[in-house]
Amino acid sequence: MFESISEKIFESYKENTIDFFSDDSKEKISKLVNLIFSTHTNGKKILICGNGGSAANSLHIANDMLCTLSHSTTNINVLSLAANISTISCIANDYGYDEIFSRQILSNGDEGDLLIALSGSGNSDNIIKAIKTAKERKILTAGIIGFDGGKSKDMLDLPLHFEVHDMQVCEDIQLIFMHMVSKVLFEISKASE
Repeated sequence: MFESISEKIFESYKENTIDFFSDDSKEKISKLVNLIFSTHTNGKKILICGNGGSAANSLHIANDMLCTLSHSTTNINVLSLAANISTISCIANDYGYDEIFSRQILSNGDEGDLLIALSGSGNSDNIIKAIKTAKERKILTAGIIGFDGGKSKDMLDLPLHFEVHDMQVCEDIQLIFMHMVSKVLFEISKASE
């Protein structure tokens, strides 16, 4: 019994992940690299947010991006909005969980910055509110989203939508995608030294 379930999960997971590696994904990587590189070149910040596994991914991605240009004279200015549990719990307690990212954007976000939202469904209230707040502050928005893209798909300046109906694969794609973005940024920065 366990073998048949394992085989079914394995095949489905493999198929969903392999589908990610398409020409469309290459174009999406290039678009986000250009956006990140121009944000960085203009001396602006990159803010990343997500819930649950996507929150953990936002920490991982911020770390990767910070270290991507560590050999350069100017490090990339990147911040995960999921990093400070004291801030998150304070905002959630005092204002509501739907404001845990938007309140931080109000304090830390400036015109010309870039918000990268990570979401499986694209429908989390705090992600939607973060995107709205970013747009009000003239912060560019990109998002790596799965399933049908949810409400955020039409709100984002750069929706990076992967129609995968599996939360674990969505979260894996966030990391695979951003690992590739980081590698491209590393090569670009190395070549421009």
